[in-house]
Amino acid sequence: NNQPGSAGQVLSTTATGTDWIDAPSGGSGGSPGKMVLSAEYAGAVLDADGTNNSLNMTSDNIGTPTFMNYYQASNSLVTGGTNDFDVIVRITIPDGFTGWDASAIQLANSGTTNASYQATIFNTSGTALVTGSTTNGTGSAAFFSTSTIATNANLSSLSAGDTFVIAIKMTVTSVAVVGNSFMRIGDIIINYQ
Repeated sequence: NNQPGSAGQVLSTTATGTDWIDAPSGGSGGSPGKMVLSAEYAGAVLDADGTNNSLNMTSDNIGTPTFMNYYQASNSLVTGGTNDFDVIVRITIPDGFTGWDASAIQLANSGTTNASYQATIFNTSGTALVTGSTTNGTGSAAFFSTSTIATNANLSSLSAGDTFVIAIKMTVTSVAVVGNSFMRIGDIIINYQ
């Protein structure tokens, strides 16, 4: 189809070729919606809180089998305790949104057992809607697990068009070998109706 579509339409393969159709809203009638943000997340910044921020921050791709993009915090010191850095991303809820799935926001992660992350979700007034517990790495670098960082109940005050902020604090431990304490965060998965 060489004709332009209208606002809110997507090009789709049909039985007769390709046609412009109305884009799925992810909202009307309880149809499921999903938004996946892959590192490096659009609109994200890296933030040091001013103390204990001596570590290495990188981004990369794991390769086979998942080809997951990720941010990695790893120790740059061999003594001195823990160090942390935050990844902060702003997200706007799409039009057509009608509610959250039970596991509203999930985070793919991996890392060593001596490293962790903690996610906090804020509204744009700066009020924390939920602060998750500290989650340690599983000990695997190659395989990512997915954890729920917010439920539908946590985010019930947000609606279509609202913007919220996810701040993910990644913490590593000073160990005998540089790079042997690390935390990786990958896809942020937003599940909604």
